[in-house]
Amino acid sequence: MATDHITLGSGDLYLNGVHVGYLSGEVTAIVENAVKKFQSGVPKRTIVQVIEGTSMSLKAGLAEISASNMAMAMGQQASVAWTAGAATVVDGDNEEHTFRADPTNDLEFIQLGPGPGIATTFSSVVVKDLTEVTTYTVTTDYLVNATTGKVTRVDGGTITTLETVRVSYAYVKVAGDQVNVGFEQEINDCLLQFIHTNPRTLKETSVVIWKAQTDGQFNLPFGDDFVKTDVTWEALEDTARTANSLGYIFIQS
Repeated sequence: MATDHITLGSGDLYLNGVHVGYLSGEVTAIVENAVKKFQSGVPKRTIVQVIEGTSMSLKAGLAEISASNMAMAMGQQASVAWTAGAATVVDGDNEEHTFRADPTNDLEFIQLGPGPGIATTFSSVVVKDLTEVTTYTVTTDYLVNATTGKVTRVDGGTITTLETVRVSYAYVKVAGDQVNVGFEQEINDCLLQFIHTNPRTLKETSVVIWKAQTDGQFNLPFGDDFVKTDVTWEALEDTARTANSLGYIFIQS
């Protein structure tokens, strides 16, 4: 296996023509060729070598972490945008929750809203049993954290242990972008272009992969300075192209 490593340094990354961030450190384009040798004579001597397999990849560290480039690095095409504003879960929605043990103490709780960090300012909380005949009483049967939406069962109250209840409430959505994890999906491919500008000559070197696909691995280390994560994109064959079915590297003269 013959391998060419082209270390480019920092530069800008575009996925499907959209700028998704600045790549820092050593960005490396890797082309690997599986070479087959044909030999003849006694003793055998190599008369020709042919490339019977080629792979292409780009390894880099994302220095600008956003929901959109995080989703693309994980093989998804988009994140989910949340718009700030008031929202309600009305009685007729029949939203059900089952109390479960809090791992930090001996109490039981349910979590209201779309998830911690996504919503805040919970109010007008009403908790009923599944038949909606019994309406439980705040402070006597349960406590509400208005900031987090955590509802804690009060020992000695009317709500039984691990009970399933129906709730209605109001809350405020927090603006942001969400990257979902844990749903069935194929790893999407995208057009990748990385551009490195030589700081001395200002000439550009471009690495283009027609159909780039990540391995789906995404590490998100949180340090004291800035967040940086390493991502690898592998090239899939674009059967519509013959001269460069994986991609190309272009160096300005």
